[in-house]
Amino acid sequence: MKKRHTRRKSRISTVVTIVAAFGAVMYYKNRLIPKYADDYPYSFVWDGENNGNLAFGKQNYKRVKNARDLVRSQWSHYLTWDGRTIAESLVQAFLIPDDKKYFDRANTGVMLAQLYLCASVAKGRPVGLRDISPKNALLLTAGFYACAPHLIASCFWLTGSMNYMWVGLLQSLFVLPYSMHYHASSDGFPRPLMFVLGLLAGWTTETGAGAAFMTALMATLYARKHDRYGRWMAAGLLGELLGLALLLLAPGNRKKFRIESEESDTLPATLDDMLPGYVPVEYLYTPLMFKMWFKDGFMATVIRELPLHIPVIMYFADSRIRDHSTDLFMMAMEAVTFAVPSVMMLSPEYPKRATYPSVIYLLAAAYSAMDKLYVPPFDEWSRGSKRIAVFAGAALIVNLISGLIVDADMSAQIEDQIGIVLANRDRESIYLDDIGWPPLYGHLASDRSVTDDVSMGLCMDNPDDPYNKAAAAYYGVNEIYCGDYTDHEYTKTDPESVFNSIVKPVKNLIRRTKELLNL
Repeated sequence: MKKRHTRRKSRISTVVTIVAAFGAVMYYKNRLIPKYADDYPYSFVWDGENNGNLAFGKQNYKRVKNARDLVRSQWSHYLTWDGRTIAESLVQAFLIPDDKKYFDRANTGVMLAQLYLCASVAKGRPVGLRDISPKNALLLTAGFYACAPHLIASCFWLTGSMNYMWVGLLQSLFVLPYSMHYHASSDGFPRPLMFVLGLLAGWTTETGAGAAFMTALMATLYARKHDRYGRWMAAGLLGELLGLALLLLAPGNRKKFRIESEESDTLPATLDDMLPGYVPVEYLYTPLMFKMWFKDGFMATVIRELPLHIPVIMYFADSRIRDHSTDLFMMAMEAVTFAVPSVMMLSPEYPKRATYPSVIYLLAAAYSAMDKLYVPPFDEWSRGSKRIAVFAGAALIVNLISGLIVDADMSAQIEDQIGIVLANRDRESIYLDDIGWPPLYGHLASDRSVTDDVSMGLCMDNPDDPYNKAAAAYYGVNEIYCGDYTDHEYTKTDPESVFNSIVKPVKNLIRRTKELLNL
C-alpha cells in the first residue's frame, strides 16, 4: 500500500514538473514577443467613420483608456468591420496598459487552462492531477506546442491570441458539458447556464464557433437516439445559434470586405504581392484560390497535426483495447478536426491561424487514445523506437530554442526602433531601418516563432500605411517609415553578414533575458 502511494506521489510530481516547466517556458516566450501588427491600430478607438483603423487615410487617433472608450470602439467596430466583439473587446482591454506583462501572465494561464479543458473533454469530466499521467501531460504540452496551426499568431501574438486561443477556451467550456453527458458523468446542466455558454461560444470566431456547434449537435443527436436527451442541450444549441448570428450577421462584415479590397492593403493587388492565405479579389473562388487554400492551408494544417493522429491510429489498430463508446467519441473529435480546415477552403481568406480550433479537438482525441494505450518504460523500447524518440525530442528542443532566439532578436530590433522614435520626436518624419528575420534560426523555428510574414516591427516602407500611422500615433510622432528589408544585413550573403546573422540573434536573446530579469 505504501509502495503504491509512493508511486502515485511520484507520478503526480512528474506531471506537475512537466506542466510547470511548460508554463515557465511559454511565459518566457510570451515576454520575449513584442507588440506588433494589429496591436497598434487596435490600441485606439475604432474609427468607423473613416473606414476603420486598418485602412489607408486615417488621421484621428484616440487611445482606448477606459470602459467607455472600449464600448464606443466596439460598437463602431461591429457596425463597420466585423462581428468578433468578444475577441476584439479582450484585445482592446489588454492594450489599455502600455506594458504587455499583464497580457503575458494572463495568456500563459489561458494556455494552461486550454490544455486542462482538452483533458477534461477527453475524460468526460473535470480532471484532477491524479487523472493525468506523465505520458498524457507530455502529450498535452509537447503536442500543443508542436501541432497548433501557426502557434505564434494564434497563441502568442496579442491580437491573434484573443481571436483564437482565448475564445477557444470559451468554445471548450461550452463543449465540456456535452462530453460529460456523453460519458455519463452528468445528467444535465441548468438551461440558463448552457444558453449563456452557447452564446459566448457562438459569438467568437467563425471556424471555432462552427466546430463547437458541430460537436454539441452530434452529442445531442446521440443523446436523443439513446433516450438521454435533456432540454439543456437544446438551450446550449440555441445560445450557440444566436451567438453565431450576432457574429455572422454583423453589419460590418460586408463593409470590411469592401474596405480590404479598396482602401487597405490586406488583400493583395496582384499575384506578385500575395502572402499565404490571401489572393487578389479577382481570383476569389477560382481554381487558383482553391489550389492555394488546399496546399498552403488544408494540407499545411493536416501535416502539422500528424503527430497527434498517431495515438488515435494506434488505438483503432488494437482491437483488444477498443470499446464502442470511445470509438464514437474519437471519431467525432477527428471529424471536427478535419472539418475545420475543410470549411476554411470556402473562406475568401485562409491564414493558417484560422484553423487553430482543430487542434483542440485533436488533442482531446489523442488524450483519450493515450489513456487506453499501454506505453512501456523507455528502457523496454526497441532500439529503433528509442532513436526515433530521441531524434523527435532533440528536434523539438532545437525548434524551441531557435524560436526563442528569433523572438528575442525581433523584440530587440523593435525595441531599438522604439528608442530611435522616442529620441527624435521633434522631427517631422522619422526613418527607421527595417527589422531583419534571422534566416538560420527562423527556418529552424518555422512558425513556432515570429515569422517573416508578420515581422513588420513598427512600420512598413510606406508612411501612409495604417500600421505606420498607428505606430506613429502610439508613440506621439508625426510620421515614421522603414527602409527596404532587402538592405538588412540578414539578407546578405557575404561572410561577415552571415556570421552576424548567426551570432547577433544569440546576443539579443541574452540581452533581452537580462532586461526581463532586470540584471
